[in-house]
Amino acid sequence: MSKTIKIVIGVVVAVAILAGTITIFALQPSENQADSVLTEVVERRDVTTTVAASGVVEASDQRSVSFRPAGQLASIEVSVGDVVAEGDLLATLDPSDLEAALAQARSGLEAARGGITSAAQGEANAQFGINSADARLTRAEQAVRAARGESRDSRDNANRELAAAQADRDAAELAMQVAREGRVQADIALAAAQASFDQAERALEDATLVAPMSGTVISIASKVGEQLGSTSPTAGASSAFMVIADLDTFVVTADFAEADVVGIEEGQEVTVTFDAIPGASVTGTVLEAGLFGGVDPAGGRLTTYEVTISLPNPPNGLRVGMTAQASITTESQSNVLAAPVTALVERDGQTSVRVLGADGNIALVDVTVGIQGGYWIEITSGLSGGERVVTGASGDIPVVGGGGFGPPEGTPGGDE
Repeated sequence: MSKTIKIVIGVVVAVAILAGTITIFALQPSENQADSVLTEVVERRDVTTTVAASGVVEASDQRSVSFRPAGQLASIEVSVGDVVAEGDLLATLDPSDLEAALAQARSGLEAARGGITSAAQGEANAQFGINSADARLTRAEQAVRAARGESRDSRDNANRELAAAQADRDAAELAMQVAREGRVQADIALAAAQASFDQAERALEDATLVAPMSGTVISIASKVGEQLGSTSPTAGASSAFMVIADLDTFVVTADFAEADVVGIEEGQEVTVTFDAIPGASVTGTVLEAGLFGGVDPAGGRLTTYEVTISLPNPPNGLRVGMTAQASITTESQSNVLAAPVTALVERDGQTSVRVLGADGNIALVDVTVGIQGGYWIEITSGLSGGERVVTGASGDIPVVGGGGFGPPEGTPGGDE
């Protein structure tokens, strides 16, 4: 056999061996789908829906107190941290301007009262004029009747007297109208003067500020000598000069997102923790959920609602202004079938899960869901328990029964 023929035969044999090897590998079964996916078992669990928000610790009873009148701050009788009782003296204003205003108002009131006296005298004089005019008119009417059988001159004189008496009566009536209008104006002036006097009197009384409640002084906004009121660039009669709080009881106010507040109701239990007191956790109660929402004035778009939470057993060291974390369970289901949220597939409005069968194949199964609690979601129909559902993959999830590739958007290894 020639050398050339031997080489040809060797090449043919090598090709045959290579082809056989390829055929053998091609006939090997592909890697089981179960080896490339992440799964969780559907089983019965307790599922709870919880909403949370950050809040601030506040005193349950906290009041801002301020001077009603404007004036210069003359004295401050307490300091921040002092405990006061209702009615205790807190601070005073310089009364000089207020006393002058009261004296002026008193003079105005006395003048207005004098105006009432004058107006009353004017009415009395007008009434006397009317009475006199009525008497003269009566006499003139009698004279006219008596002169009917007398001479023409007598009748003319009687008629002239009657006309004069009537004019006198009309003038007296007009004088009475003027006197009555004067009395009305005097009454108005007296009412205004009385109001001014009462206001000036109250202002002088309000120059002494007393505690409206028992509690602790937690802030004072001004210093002695400062001008309080409209002339002050930093303070005013309507601003909080001092804040008093009852530090024996606390509440937390927290802003919950609009999607969360719909499940919050008065009386619900709240778990509250505090950033400044690690390990402290207390159970509070929802006192009120705000009816009107607000948007962050700094430019945020999220609408939030303020929820007030009582703290019946505050931990030691708790102070007003501390940051609190509030967590509220709004829904709860016990011993229900639950699957991981990451197992859900949403297509065309239908919720499904990928179920890994005992044979290693994956099937798409339609389900209906209930409440969600963190990682778990209630399965109300479609599964019976014990199924292994796909939550992710180390690579691409293979084709499943019913069509489609990969896990739901956002899960590990998804073929999005």
